[in-house]
Amino acid sequence: MAYRGARRESVAPPQVGQSDGSPLAAGVAPTFTFTTDDRVKELETQIDHLTTALQNRPRIEHAVGILMVLMSCDADTAVASLKVASQLTNRKLLAIADLMVASVATGALLPPDVLDCLSMILPPRQQRGVSTQTGATLAP
Repeated sequence: MAYRGARRESVAPPQVGQSDGSPLAAGVAPTFTFTTDDRVKELETQIDHLTTALQNRPRIEHAVGILMVLMSCDADTAVASLKVASQLTNRKLLAIADLMVASVATGALLPPDVLDCLSMILPPRQQRGVSTQTGATLAP
């Protein structure tokens, strides 16, 4: 759907004929024109933000899944842990999620501040050894 231009609405000011030397003092009533350009820009910005959120969501959900499997916690706990880790380490939540995914994919260690933060936040693992849900072996 293409944007075809701004709708214009004219509104006259409430008082005319002030004695302060302004154009209103001369009895000229200026017309203020409001367009929908601001609204269009606002909606375009909102679309950009929603598009970014949809693009980033799988990366965050991947990190949530990793935390759920490794720490035997539920999704709400994993999301809350990522949020707190983001705040305490002064990093974007997406950056924390990307670090976690990269760590699992490459075997690289998480940065010490992120690792310490997650260790403090997450509950201790409820289960050691072989996971009954995935069959994956969890390190003690």
